[in-house]
Amino acid sequence: MPLEDSIFIHRLALIRSESGKGLGKKIINWIDQGIQLPKNKHFLKLDCVSDNKKLNDYYIANGFEYLGSTEDRFCKYQKEIMRDLHEDNKL
Repeated sequence: MPLEDSIFIHRLALIRSESGKGLGKKIINWIDQGIQLPKNKHFLKLDCVSDNKKLNDYYIANGFEYLGSTEDRFCKYQKEIMRDLHEDNKL
């Protein structure tokens, strides 16, 4: 799996008092749609602990595709970047 075509989200976390307000989704959407990314980047990738079902379900519900897991028990995900939106808006 090539890594050069990807942007990585690392340590996305919210304090508990802010969970459930849609802020995580807004951050992911901002990365996906709202910032200028190099044209050679086509995927957002992240990983998270495999034993947190709620978190894993959250990423799937937000359009990430499950890619498998690592030896150290992390689930890997990716989501295709919305390239058309970037080009249409000339971001």
